[in-house]
Amino acid sequence: QRQRAEPRRTRASCRFSLRPMASPAAATPPPPPSGITGAPGAMEVHLPSECRDQLGTILNSTAQRLEAIWNEVGFSETERRVQVDALIKEVERLCEEKVADEEAVRDTFLSSIAENKDKVLDCARRLNEEPPDLEHDGGRQK
Repeated sequence: QRQRAEPRRTRASCRFSLRPMASPAAATPPPPPSGITGAPGAMEVHLPSECRDQLGTILNSTAQRLEAIWNEVGFSETERRVQVDALIKEVERLCEEKVADEEAVRDTFLSSIAENKDKVLDCARRLNEEPPDLEHDGGRQK
């Protein structure tokens, strides 16, 4: 079984808050700059300012260091663009890998929940008890 890796925290602790996105028909103000939004009905991710700052610092530092190296070795604008494009693709790959890892964790959780739900229902049946209501909504028991 896959173990969920603990997020690495190098500076400030970053926590995400999730909330359902408003439907397009609803009059909603523009999302805050911290929002990463998707399709209606999806979840909206809000990064605390310290997380946004940390990500910005990492990107700016990387850009400055790369610029210094490229100046030192004499890369042309075309060569720099090729390197930046490769970096962007690598970041996208890393993000997709992280999403796939989290989907695997979710699938493991859902499978475990289903197995344990079956066990609880079997125990109730064996004890001649009324089976408990085990329906859930978004992972929370009703």
